[in-house]
Order: sequence, then structure tokens, then C-alpha cells
Amino acid sequence: MATSPNHGAPFSASDPGHKKLLEISETPEIKKLLAALGPESQLHLVGGAVRDALINSENKDIDLTTKFHPSKVSELLEKSNVRWEPTGIEHGTILAVFSDVQIEITTFRKPGRARTDRGPEIFSGSIEEDLAGRDFTINALAFDLNSQMVVDPFGGVDDLKNGMIRAVGNAEMRFREDPLRILRMARFGPAANRTIEKQTFAAAKANKDSLLSISQERIRDEFIKIICGESAAEALRQLRMIGALDLILPEIVPSYDFEQNDFHRFDVFEHTLAVLENCPREPLLRLTAIFHDLGKPATLSVGADGRRHFYKHEIES
Repeated sequence: MATSPNHGAPFSASDPGHKKLLEISETPEIKKLLAALGPESQLHLVGGAVRDALINSENKDIDLTTKFHPSKVSELLEKSNVRWEPTGIEHGTILAVFSDVQIEITTFRKPGRARTDRGPEIFSGSIEEDLAGRDFTINALAFDLNSQMVVDPFGGVDDLKNGMIRAVGNAEMRFREDPLRILRMARFGPAANRTIEKQTFAAAKANKDSLLSISQERIRDEFIKIICGESAAEALRQLRMIGALDLILPEIVPSYDFEQNDFHRFDVFEHTLAVLENCPREPLLRLTAIFHDLGKPATLSVGADGRRHFYKHEIES
């Protein structure tokens, strides 16, 4: 598999990522969509499927993007007897429905446009411009299903290899477009054992207060994904350093640097993170791990001997 010019390093034919992308492109559903839309559609595989294929990881979500307007996509699908649903057609997305698979197909979008924006002015004519509006370089990768070339205009392949999370283009602008990206940075970054690039970290810290404009439901869903990550503890440490953890989980703030007693090596915060990482990566269990000792600061008492106690802290927690 080659890459398009100036879009990244080529992969050898034996590369596992190469094989995974080719396997996806050869699935019956993708072949059906390619035949229905034709080469002029510039159909590309995008998003997590590309990122995870390149690191030989599994991702069942298949998202496609195309040059064609959604009205043309739906017309061509109907001609080929492919069932589709207008799940977000006003925003550029339709859903191709097969017996066991559902695939989103979205028209190329201009940078700076939220997924909820609508109207013809949101659409772009090139995959490069579409990728310029993505959040991080490792998510700004595409696989051209016609040429079987990786499109990587921002060095996402190298960042994947180097274990780096970096914003696409201007980090401040990316976070202002959608503050939830600060939490996504933690999920795709430290929670997945990647280092946050310096300017991206600084921009996240500068824009942390904008998280208050995000719905609680979106924050909740992203937070659960973070704490179920492979290195959830480090992700929470980084969010604390940014100041974002204080905003999305204020109950945890009193645990920072809060001394326990001679039965514990760590303060309450670090003890909480240790428990978090040593329980199964299941949402309810991990949430329980986070909250299990947060009542200690509120229940502190000191005995005549100077020893610290936290009677009934489990109830408060």
C-alpha cells in the first residue's frame, strides 16, 4: 500500500495495518458501496477504523466520506438497491444499512464546521480540506478506497508511530470549535498511552473553562470512555494538570494531596487512581473505584493520639 504524495511514509505489503485496510476495502459492503457510487465519488475510509487499522487494532465502526452531496449519494444507493436512512442528511450524513452492518457516509466538510451545522456552505470538494477540520492528527487519516492510498496531510502516521497526540493545525481553534475535544485528547492521548504534544496541552489548558458550555451527557459519555481506557489513571492526572478534572468532577478536588493515615502509602487522589487501574475496565466498577473514598476529606477526625480517622467515609462516598 502506498500513500498519496507528501501524505506520509509508505507501508510495506507485509505491514499489518496495510493488510487490515485492504481487508476492510474488500468486505462485501464496501465493495457494494464502491460499485454504487463509482470512482468519481472519491470514497474514503476515515476516522477510527483507519487509525486503529494502522496500529493493528480492532475497530468495528466503519465511517466513509465522499465528494458527492448526500442527495446524490442517496440517489445512487437507491439505483443499486442499497437501503439507506436519512439519519443526518441535512448535516451531510446518511446511513447505508446492510443486514449486519451500518455504515455512515458523510460528504466532505469544510474546517470549522460542527457536525450539527447544516446547509450547502458546509461542504468541501476535497478530502484534504475535510481532514483539516478533524481534531487530532491520528484521527485526520483517510484511506482512498479507489487508489488504496493513505491520505495523511498532517503527519498522523508518524504521530501514531511515536505515540503522540497532536491537534490538527491550530490547537486553540480546534478546541474552540468543540471543547469536548479536550476530553477526547485525554482519551486518545494518555488513556491510550500517548503523550500530549506541548502546544496541544497548552491550548487545552487555556480553553478548559469552555468545557462548561458542553452538555453533561456528552461529558459523561466521554468521561466513561476515558476511565475505561488502558491508562485511565494517567489520563486523570493530565486532566488535573490542565484543570479540566476540577470542572467535570468537582467531587474529586478535595482528594488532591489529602493525606490519609499510616495504613496508606498514597494521598486520597493517588490511592483512588491506583484502585481505578486495578479493577476491571467495566464502567460501573470503574466509577465505583473513583468514588469509593471521596468521602474521606469530609469525614476526617483526629484522635487524641494524633491519628487520622475517616469514620463512615464509605457512606459519604
